[in-house]
Amino acid sequence: MIQITASSDTPKADWSRRKIFVLNRSKEPEGFVDTVHMVCTVALNPAFGWAQEGRSLAALVSRVAQGDEDCLAQLYDCTNRIVYGLALRILGDPTSAEDITPEVYMQVWRTAESYDAGRGTVEAWLVTLARSRAIDWLRSRRARSQEVVVRRRGLGLNAGSRSLPL
Repeated sequence: MIQITASSDTPKADWSRRKIFVLNRSKEPEGFVDTVHMVCTVALNPAFGWAQEGRSLAALVSRVAQGDEDCLAQLYDCTNRIVYGLALRILGDPTSAEDITPEVYMQVWRTAESYDAGRGTVEAWLVTLARSRAIDWLRSRRARSQEVVVRRRGLGLNAGSRSLPL
């Protein structure tokens, strides 16, 4: 079970900084073990204007669901560091993390109407999407590498062999 939460270090009046945590519960021989990882700290920039107008990230997602491309751009500007940072942490490769980040926002564009503010914050939703995409990418990479090994064995190649058997 994965649970994602956001907390603020500052009083309710200032929502400019939030920390995103991931709680992972795993079953061990001695019972369930909970581990909490701080994924990142989000610094929302009031210069984007939507914060000053009283708009929230949830309002941006609602507008994205209506097809507003400018709101998607604002959402990206405000939250891409969270998505990229988590993808980089999971994948360990900046290029792969850069590839995953726009995929997450394409998924946001396609599924924005499925966001439910009652189930969690926009940041938590984005972290969930990014985590799922990154893990899918790792599984895909693992499957491709296993497929290459199977093909090499089928051709009679081993790790040290460079040429095809005649």
